[in-house]
Amino acid sequence: MHPLFFFLMIRRPPRSTLSSSSAASDVYKRQYQRRVRGTRPIPMESAGQMESWAMLLLRQRGGLDPECNEKCVESYAAGVHDAMKLVGAAGAVMWFCALAAFPSLHVPLRKYAKPWLLKRVKHGEDVVVAIQTAFNNPVLDAFHNTLALMCGVEFYITFLPFLFWIGEPSLARSLTVFCAAMTYMGNAMKDALCSPRPSDKKVRRESADMQGDSSLSATQEYGFPSTHSVNAVCFTGYLIHYFNRQGAFAGMEFSAPTWWPESWLPPVVLGLLSLWCANICFGRVYLGMHTPIDILGGVTLGWLILFLWITVEDFCDAWITAGYMLLPVYQLFYSVMILYAYPVPEHPNPSFSYSLYLTAACNGVVLGVWRTYPRLHSPEWARALILTRGDLLSVQGLTFVGLRFVVGIPIVLVARQLGKSLGLFVLPRVAKLLKMEGQLEVPGKTVVPSNVLNLNNGARFIAYSFVGWATTDWCFTAFEYLGI
Repeated sequence: MHPLFFFLMIRRPPRSTLSSSSAASDVYKRQYQRRVRGTRPIPMESAGQMESWAMLLLRQRGGLDPECNEKCVESYAAGVHDAMKLVGAAGAVMWFCALAAFPSLHVPLRKYAKPWLLKRVKHGEDVVVAIQTAFNNPVLDAFHNTLALMCGVEFYITFLPFLFWIGEPSLARSLTVFCAAMTYMGNAMKDALCSPRPSDKKVRRESADMQGDSSLSATQEYGFPSTHSVNAVCFTGYLIHYFNRQGAFAGMEFSAPTWWPESWLPPVVLGLLSLWCANICFGRVYLGMHTPIDILGGVTLGWLILFLWITVEDFCDAWITAGYMLLPVYQLFYSVMILYAYPVPEHPNPSFSYSLYLTAACNGVVLGVWRTYPRLHSPEWARALILTRGDLLSVQGLTFVGLRFVVGIPIVLVARQLGKSLGLFVLPRVAKLLKMEGQLEVPGKTVVPSNVLNLNNGARFIAYSFVGWATTDWCFTAFEYLGI
């Protein structure tokens, strides 16, 4: 219950936490700004009930100050409201993890859903063939293959460090956790349902599509839902939400209707982001990787995950930056448990590996932020860094970013190799010491049975945890040393 009481406090932090460097204060200010910008208020009836309940609870606990005014009660009521949202979101996540973890739950679901999905996939193959026949062009092939990479593991592992290094720690932290969540949930649903990809001989599809260090091709994944569609909707939707909430374009001149809110993204930027998202979804059908039902499932799941994340993002960020002594232990336990809960598919495929990469990277990022905050990654640090960096598109800004990129990427790659080597050296010995049945796989030669512990997955987890840790900690040590 300790985290729950923490979240109850962050709406109205104690006087001692109102400093600008306080994580709780940062969340409070963000939530206040969001309320001022006109988000839908709590209905009066519900708000009154909430206040009455909050006051009754406080009086019973003996915690209601006699001098507490309406604003005080309002703050406590808002805290209760946030706690209820948090509990609801946590309940949804726990339900999803339970569904994935227990075969007695997802196997019956697979039994009934798979024939229904298979029928829709067969009907959808005609649509795929028609689209490929109408639009077949080598230039479109290259275009859509390139767009597909922008929703892949390599893109996230490259793009997210970039955000940390240019002085956008809040956006980088949120996107790291969000990308890990949407990748896990999309792939877990794929492997829980095991709906096939288009298999008609008329459908043209690439024979290989490798991502990460898995020996399995992405064409071996299942089809429903399309995780590229999930990622495209989540990524686009969150960027629009984040920049609108921050008012990033407020005060800038751009062409827009008179009713267009000043804090929103310009219509042109909003249109380009939406077009990018739509092209990702269309490209998955054009490339023969999915049928329309897969895209529809991916878009629907993407919107649900996006709504869930927007509800809890401030709480998660405050939890990461609050400086709790045991935070890395909590994060490690949570990461291992959700990976353990991942459903076992009917046939081996790389979906689990993609989930593992980003879950592990998120684990490393949390460790790095925990070690360095608020010296690094705090709002004050970000403002100072942006003043030093200058305008991102200026010569000074591009030089700054280029130097950090050239120095940072090799450090991240070395960290990944160090973590992998450490895992491959330590894990077999630990398994032997604990008398656990574990095995290392040899790509292309041996496949570890599902009932045996795959030690390569443990090594990958350590490797990508090192990637996240190096991104948020080691690289900044090198930047300070080199003066960049």
